[in-house]
Amino acid sequence: MKIILFIFGFIFLIPITGISQREYDWGTFQAQESNGSVALTIQMNAGKSCDGIQIFRSFDGLRFTEIGEIPGVCGDPETEQRFSFLDEAPIYNAPSFYKLIYGRLVSSEIISLTIINPGERAYLALFRPETGNWSILSKNPSNEIRKLVVFSLSGQVVDEQMSSGTEFTINRKLPFGLLSFWIQGQVTGEIIYGKMAHFK
Repeated sequence: MKIILFIFGFIFLIPITGISQREYDWGTFQAQESNGSVALTIQMNAGKSCDGIQIFRSFDGLRFTEIGEIPGVCGDPETEQRFSFLDEAPIYNAPSFYKLIYGRLVSSEIISLTIINPGERAYLALFRPETGNWSILSKNPSNEIRKLVVFSLSGQVVDEQMSSGTEFTINRKLPFGLLSFWIQGQVTGEIIYGKMAHFK
């Protein structure tokens, strides 16, 4: 009889544990660039509470590493609470993925942000061997619509496109050799000149 009662109780405990691990309505958070760092703003819904909020970062959205914590009891039974965290060593020129763990139990959604850091130049040209495409990255804090024009060594236009983001993707076959390009803002008129070497 004791064995039967134990099994019965165990069956009813399983759904309760599962629900607590999959509850995602604890709040929301967002990420934005702040002087080369990533500023996370966390909003915790009313009626939720936990012992600390752990912040995790990933370069691929799969493997996460804890980079910080908001310690202490968090949450309020009647009002939402807001918290902030600054990631001062983010991943540059590639997506950074972030998630929260409330009280080391409940996971949040995963969000991502890409910070462009071209270094001393105003652009960064990267060849993606896995796709055969080129990515040209540059800062565009105001999301201005800009035009990219790529030229061959002989001056022929080999690619032309518009974007309001921070990245241009060239997914067409380019002639081999030294290529030049310019990026021009459609409002400010600001022009960035650059070069890239496309070889086999």
